[in-house]
Amino acid sequence: EYRRLLDGYRCDVAHMEGLAPLWRADCGAIYLLPAQPWARRVSGLFANRLCAPGQARSCAVLSENGDGSYVVSVRSAAPQTRPASVLCEGFPGGGGRRAAAGINRLPASQLEQFITVFADYFGASVRA
Repeated sequence: EYRRLLDGYRCDVAHMEGLAPLWRADCGAIYLLPAQPWARRVSGLFANRLCAPGQARSCAVLSENGDGSYVVSVRSAAPQTRPASVLCEGFPGGGGRRAAAGINRLPASQLEQFITVFADYFGASVRA
């Protein structure tokens, strides 16, 4: 049983390591995960790896739901000056902590708006 779980984990991580950002800038990156079981299993691990302590970039990981909306996980590289919670609270169903926050359901129609808000919010911390 352990061997099967370990092999499954390694397969999930291999999918994760092959992901390219949907959007990227000096201030951060946004990744879009497909509506696949492996993506749901690694979304938190992936977000934590992207914005590990000492990283200069904030990140967002969007996991596609079956209805076309997204679950959003945001990690701030500068939680004292740019809390992830403040960004997420700007969207219905959003909230969390300074370093890590999320949005329960982001409609697909708001994806471009989210990217713009993310870029403006975290980009301001780079320009300051």
